[in-house]
Amino acid sequence: MKTTPAMKHILIWINFQSLFDQLRKKV
Repeated sequence: MKTTPAMKHILIWINFQSLFDQLRKKV
């Protein structure tokens, strides 16, 4: 399966969201 730039952007966004969620739970 080929990853298009758009798909990579979505994956990065999902990773960023989950990371932000973890940081928010710590506070």
